[in-house]
Amino acid sequence: MKNISLILIGTLLVICSCSLEKSNKYLVLNPTGKKLSFELDSITSNLSTGLQYVNEGEPYLVNANWSTNSLQIYSFKTKKLKKNIYFPYEGPNGIDNLFGFHVKNLKEIYLFPQLIPQIIVADTSGKVNKRIDYVVPGGHRNAFIHNIYFQSPPIISDNSILVKTHLEGNLREITQKDIDNKYILYNISLNDGQVSLTGPKYPSDYMPNGMKHFESSSTKGKSKYVFSFFGIIEFSILTN
Repeated sequence: MKNISLILIGTLLVICSCSLEKSNKYLVLNPTGKKLSFELDSITSNLSTGLQYVNEGEPYLVNANWSTNSLQIYSFKTKKLKKNIYFPYEGPNGIDNLFGFHVKNLKEIYLFPQLIPQIIVADTSGKVNKRIDYVVPGGHRNAFIHNIYFQSPPIISDNSILVKTHLEGNLREITQKDIDNKYILYNISLNDGQVSLTGPKYPSDYMPNGMKHFESSSTKGKSKYVFSFFGIIEFSILTN
Protein backbone atom coordinates (compact mmCIF):
# COMPACT_ATOMS: atom_id res chain seq x y z
CA MET A 1 0.00 0.00 0.00
CA LYS A 2 1.39 3.39 -1.01
CA ASN A 3 1.16 6.54 1.07
CA ILE A 4 1.01 10.20 0.19
CA SER A 5 2.72 12.30 2.82
CA LEU A 6 2.37 15.90 3.87
CA ILE A 7 5.32 17.14 5.88
CA LEU A 8 4.32 20.00 8.15
CA ILE A 9 7.80 21.37 8.56
CA GLY A 10 9.90 24.16 7.11
CA THR A 11 10.65 27.82 7.34
CA LEU A 12 9.43 30.45 4.92
CA LEU A 13 11.02 33.87 4.68
CA VAL A 14 8.90 36.43 2.85
CA ILE A 15 9.68 40.03 1.98
CA CYS A 16 6.50 42.04 1.37
CA SER A 17 6.12 45.29 -0.51
CA CYS A 18 2.96 47.33 -0.85
CA SER A 19 1.95 49.26 -3.93
CA LEU A 20 2.46 52.53 -2.09
CA GLU A 21 5.33 51.83 0.25
CA LYS A 22 8.11 49.38 0.94
CA SER A 23 8.20 47.37 4.13
CA ASN A 24 10.53 44.81 5.63
CA LYS A 25 8.08 42.40 7.21
CA TYR A 26 9.43 38.93 7.73
CA LEU A 27 6.91 36.12 8.01
CA VAL A 28 8.22 32.87 9.43
CA LEU A 29 6.58 29.45 9.44
CA ASN A 30 7.87 27.54 12.43
CA PRO A 31 8.61 23.83 11.96
CA THR A 32 6.27 21.42 13.72
CA GLY A 33 8.02 18.15 13.00
CA LYS A 34 4.65 16.54 12.21
CA LYS A 35 3.99 14.32 9.21
CA LEU A 36 0.65 13.18 7.80
CA SER A 37 0.40 10.05 5.65
CA PHE A 38 -2.66 8.97 3.68
CA GLU A 39 -3.28 5.46 2.37
CA LEU A 40 -3.44 5.22 -1.44
CA ASP A 41 -4.86 2.53 -3.69
CA SER A 42 -2.94 0.86 -6.50
CA ILE A 43 -4.13 3.26 -9.21
CA THR A 44 -3.31 6.49 -7.38
CA SER A 45 0.14 8.00 -7.80
CA ASN A 46 1.99 9.24 -4.73
CA LEU A 47 3.00 12.23 -6.85
CA SER A 48 -0.14 14.32 -6.75
CA THR A 49 -1.40 16.36 -9.70
CA GLY A 50 -3.48 18.61 -7.45
CA LEU A 51 -4.22 19.05 -3.75
CA GLN A 52 -6.55 21.24 -1.70
CA TYR A 53 -7.22 21.34 2.03
CA VAL A 54 -10.93 21.68 2.84
CA ASN A 55 -12.58 22.00 6.24
CA GLU A 56 -16.32 21.30 6.20
CA GLY A 57 -16.87 20.53 9.86
CA GLU A 58 -14.14 17.93 9.42
CA PRO A 59 -10.78 18.44 7.69
CA TYR A 60 -10.30 16.77 4.30
CA LEU A 61 -7.60 16.59 1.67
CA VAL A 62 -8.86 16.64 -1.93
CA ASN A 63 -6.58 15.06 -4.53
CA ALA A 64 -6.90 15.24 -8.32
CA ASN A 65 -6.25 11.92 -10.05
CA TRP A 66 -5.78 12.76 -13.72
CA SER A 67 -5.34 9.13 -14.76
CA THR A 68 -8.87 8.23 -13.60
CA ASN A 69 -10.49 11.64 -14.29
CA SER A 70 -11.53 11.86 -10.66
CA LEU A 71 -11.28 13.77 -7.41
CA GLN A 72 -10.46 11.86 -4.24
CA ILE A 73 -11.47 13.04 -0.79
CA TYR A 74 -9.25 11.84 2.07
CA SER A 75 -10.17 12.11 5.74
CA PHE A 76 -7.66 13.64 8.11
CA LYS A 77 -9.18 11.54 10.90
CA THR A 78 -8.80 8.10 9.32
CA LYS A 79 -5.96 8.96 6.88
CA LYS A 80 -7.91 6.96 4.28
CA LEU A 81 -9.98 7.62 1.18
CA LYS A 82 -13.48 8.73 2.12
CA LYS A 83 -14.93 9.29 -1.35
CA ASN A 84 -13.86 8.95 -4.98
CA ILE A 85 -15.69 11.31 -7.37
CA TYR A 86 -15.31 9.85 -10.84
CA PHE A 87 -16.28 11.94 -13.86
CA PRO A 88 -16.96 10.20 -17.21
CA TYR A 89 -15.42 11.77 -20.31
CA GLU A 90 -18.78 12.18 -22.06
CA GLY A 91 -22.45 12.62 -21.24
CA PRO A 92 -24.35 15.09 -19.05
CA ASN A 93 -21.83 14.66 -16.21
CA GLY A 94 -18.84 14.29 -18.50
CA ILE A 95 -15.58 16.23 -18.19
CA ASP A 96 -13.05 16.06 -21.00
CA ASN A 97 -9.78 15.61 -19.09
CA LEU A 98 -10.03 16.99 -15.56
CA PHE A 99 -7.23 19.48 -14.92
CA GLY A 100 -7.63 22.11 -12.19
CA PHE A 101 -10.27 22.31 -9.50
CA HIS A 102 -11.39 24.51 -6.63
CA VAL A 103 -13.61 23.33 -3.77
CA LYS A 104 -15.75 26.20 -2.52
CA ASN A 105 -17.61 23.68 -0.36
CA LEU A 106 -18.55 20.02 -0.75
CA LYS A 107 -21.73 20.98 -2.62
CA GLU A 108 -19.99 23.40 -4.99
CA ILE A 109 -16.83 22.22 -6.72
CA TYR A 110 -15.43 24.24 -9.65
CA LEU A 111 -13.66 22.24 -12.37
CA PHE A 112 -11.45 23.64 -15.12
CA PRO A 113 -10.64 21.61 -18.26
CA GLN A 114 -7.25 22.50 -19.71
CA LEU A 115 -8.17 23.00 -23.37
CA ILE A 116 -11.80 24.12 -23.26
CA PRO A 117 -12.86 27.64 -22.17
CA GLN A 118 -15.47 26.36 -19.75
CA ILE A 119 -16.11 26.25 -16.01
CA ILE A 120 -17.98 23.24 -14.66
CA VAL A 121 -19.73 23.27 -11.29
CA ALA A 122 -20.30 19.85 -9.72
CA ASP A 123 -20.93 18.28 -6.31
CA THR A 124 -19.52 15.28 -4.47
CA SER A 125 -22.02 12.93 -6.11
CA GLY A 126 -20.31 13.60 -9.43
CA LYS A 127 -23.33 15.43 -10.81
CA VAL A 128 -22.61 18.44 -13.02
CA ASN A 129 -24.99 21.21 -11.99
CA LYS A 130 -23.79 23.98 -14.27
CA ARG A 131 -21.53 24.67 -17.23
CA ILE A 132 -20.31 28.19 -17.96
CA ASP A 133 -18.77 28.85 -21.38
CA TYR A 134 -16.67 31.97 -21.85
CA VAL A 135 -14.66 33.66 -24.60
CA VAL A 136 -10.96 34.03 -23.90
CA PRO A 137 -9.83 37.67 -24.31
CA GLY A 138 -7.28 38.38 -27.05
CA GLY A 139 -3.64 37.97 -26.09
CA HIS A 140 -4.50 35.62 -23.24
CA ARG A 141 -5.30 31.93 -22.75
CA ASN A 142 -7.90 29.80 -20.96
CA ALA A 143 -8.17 30.02 -17.20
CA PHE A 144 -5.12 28.26 -15.78
CA ILE A 145 -6.00 26.63 -12.47
CA HIS A 146 -3.32 24.28 -11.23
CA ASN A 147 -3.32 23.16 -7.61
CA ILE A 148 0.41 22.46 -7.24
CA TYR A 149 2.15 24.69 -9.80
CA PHE A 150 2.48 28.47 -9.28
CA GLN A 151 -0.77 28.37 -7.38
CA SER A 152 -3.38 31.06 -7.87
CA PRO A 153 -6.62 29.80 -6.31
CA PRO A 154 -9.74 31.17 -8.02
CA ILE A 155 -11.41 33.98 -6.09
CA ILE A 156 -15.20 33.65 -5.99
CA SER A 157 -17.25 36.68 -5.03
CA ASP A 158 -20.90 37.47 -5.65
CA ASN A 159 -21.62 36.11 -9.14
CA SER A 160 -18.12 36.12 -10.60
CA ILE A 161 -14.85 34.24 -10.40
CA LEU A 162 -11.35 35.70 -10.74
CA VAL A 163 -8.93 33.31 -12.45
CA LYS A 164 -5.29 33.18 -13.49
CA THR A 165 -4.40 33.26 -17.18
CA HIS A 166 -1.33 32.81 -19.37
CA LEU A 167 0.01 34.75 -22.34
CA GLU A 168 -0.99 33.79 -25.86
CA GLY A 169 1.67 33.27 -28.52
CA ASN A 170 5.13 31.81 -28.87
CA LEU A 171 6.78 32.46 -25.51
CA ARG A 172 10.24 32.44 -27.09
CA GLU A 173 9.31 35.42 -29.25
CA ILE A 174 7.41 37.57 -26.73
CA THR A 175 9.01 40.91 -25.91
CA GLN A 176 8.49 43.45 -23.14
CA LYS A 177 6.38 45.52 -25.52
CA ASP A 178 4.09 42.54 -26.10
CA ILE A 179 3.33 42.16 -22.39
CA ASP A 180 2.99 45.82 -21.43
CA ASN A 181 -0.81 45.59 -21.60
CA LYS A 182 -1.27 41.94 -20.65
CA TYR A 183 -2.99 40.84 -17.45
CA ILE A 184 -2.29 37.90 -15.17
CA LEU A 185 -5.96 37.56 -14.14
CA TYR A 186 -9.40 38.00 -15.60
CA ASN A 187 -12.89 37.94 -14.17
CA ILE A 188 -15.63 35.62 -15.46
CA SER A 189 -19.33 36.14 -14.75
CA LEU A 190 -20.90 33.00 -13.31
CA ASN A 191 -24.23 34.12 -14.78
CA ASP A 192 -23.44 34.54 -18.47
CA GLY A 193 -19.70 33.90 -18.91
CA GLN A 194 -18.83 37.50 -19.75
CA VAL A 195 -15.12 38.17 -19.26
CA SER A 196 -13.47 41.36 -18.04
CA LEU A 197 -9.71 41.90 -17.76
CA THR A 198 -8.78 43.09 -14.31
CA GLY A 199 -6.11 43.09 -11.65
CA PRO A 200 -2.36 43.55 -12.14
CA LYS A 201 -0.47 43.57 -15.42
CA TYR A 202 3.08 42.41 -16.01
CA PRO A 203 5.61 44.97 -14.70
CA SER A 204 7.09 47.38 -17.23
CA ASP A 205 10.57 46.06 -16.38
CA TYR A 206 9.73 42.36 -16.29
CA MET A 207 12.23 41.42 -19.01
CA PRO A 208 15.32 43.59 -18.49
CA ASN A 209 17.64 40.88 -19.83
CA GLY A 210 15.52 39.26 -22.51
CA MET A 211 13.47 36.05 -22.42
CA LYS A 212 12.02 35.03 -19.07
CA HIS A 213 9.57 32.51 -17.61
CA PHE A 214 6.06 34.03 -17.68
CA GLU A 215 4.50 32.88 -14.41
CA SER A 216 2.77 34.48 -11.47
CA SER A 217 0.96 33.50 -8.28
CA SER A 218 -1.83 35.31 -6.49
CA THR A 219 -4.29 34.97 -3.65
CA LYS A 220 -6.72 37.08 -1.64
CA GLY A 221 -7.20 37.70 2.07
CA LYS A 222 -10.08 39.54 3.70
CA SER A 223 -9.35 42.88 2.05
CA LYS A 224 -6.12 42.56 0.10
CA TYR A 225 -4.88 40.82 -3.03
CA VAL A 226 -1.32 39.50 -2.94
CA PHE A 227 0.55 38.52 -6.08
CA SER A 228 4.09 37.78 -7.17
CA PHE A 229 5.97 37.23 -10.42
CA PHE A 230 8.58 34.67 -11.36
CA GLY A 231 12.11 35.80 -10.51
CA ILE A 232 11.02 38.85 -8.49
CA ILE A 233 11.66 38.37 -4.77
CA GLU A 234 8.88 40.67 -3.61
CA PHE A 235 5.15 40.39 -3.14
CA SER A 236 2.87 43.16 -4.37
CA ILE A 237 -0.18 43.96 -2.30
CA LEU A 238 -3.36 45.63 -3.54
CA THR A 239 -6.14 46.73 -1.22
CA ASN A 240 -9.62 45.59 -2.20
